[in-house]
This record gives sequence, C-alpha cells and structure tokens, in this order.
Amino acid sequence: MSEGPSKIQLISFAVFLVCLFILALVFLPRVQTTSVAADQPTAEALILFETPVPTSTPPPPTPTTCKEAATSFVEQMDSLVAQWETELSIAGQVELDNLSAQVDKLRDVQQQVLAVTPPDCVASTYERLTQAMALTIEGYRGFVDELPEDAIRATLAEGKGIFDQYQTEIDSLR
Repeated sequence: MSEGPSKIQLISFAVFLVCLFILALVFLPRVQTTSVAADQPTAEALILFETPVPTSTPPPPTPTTCKEAATSFVEQMDSLVAQWETELSIAGQVELDNLSAQVDKLRDVQQQVLAVTPPDCVASTYERLTQAMALTIEGYRGFVDELPEDAIRATLAEGKGIFDQYQTEIDSLR
C-alpha cells in the first residue's frame, strides 16, 4: 500500500537529526572522558584557553627626571646630613680626651649613609658625600692620633670642599 515514508515523516526525521546534532555539540564538551591520554588536551582545556584573561592595571609611570627620581633620596640624605652636622659641630667643640667617642658618632652616621642605595642619576653626588665624610673622620682621627696639624687641617679642608660640592648638587635637586 504505502510506498515509503511520507513527506511529513521525512521532514520530522530531518528535524530530529538536526536537534540531535545540536544537542551533541552543546553537551558533548561537558562529558568527562577517562580514556583520554594524559598528554592529550580535553575539550574543557581547550575551552579554558578561549576564556578572555583579565588584564592587570598598568604600573605607575616611572619618574622622567632625575629630580623626580631622587625626591625620596634627597629627603633621606637631608635627615642624615642634619645628624652629621650636629655630630660634627660637637666634634669641633669637645676636649681632645672626648674626641674619640665623638668620632665614633660621626662613623655611625657615615654607616647609615653608606647603607643607602642612591638612584643612578645621583650616584656621583652620593659619592661626594661619602668621600667628604671619610675625609672629615680621617681629619678628626688625626687630632686623636696626634698627627701634624697642617696635615689634619688640609684633610678637613678637602673634606669641607667636597661636602660643599655635595650641597650645591643636592640643592639643585630640590
């Protein structure tokens, strides 16, 4: 009687196949398979790579001038130089018997300065400060060690000259 499926049956079957295909595409990646080799990526791993990665906030802009880069260094040195000048003033007034202890206080400040790492753009200025401190300490040690006064005065004068150069350079960064 009937020669095969009717047109409606064929269309219904085609719609059924399309729906089955869509369902397979949607649900197949979610099915866990245990037969996949460890070195083979799974459907879930491939999906993870497609997920957009949130971007981090950009780093703050770096200082563009030496003055900007050296701001905190200058503040730190100002504090240490103020301590230095206080101890230096006392060293110039103490009796010779007490000078050795005062030189030790100058060395303590010098050690604090030496513990600081300056920005590259002020390395030579920093070097002047440390050199001036070393010469000044050497000069005051000369009094304790009873070296010739001319040599002591020359060492102290050299230290003062280098310290003045430091002050001029550091003032230009303010």
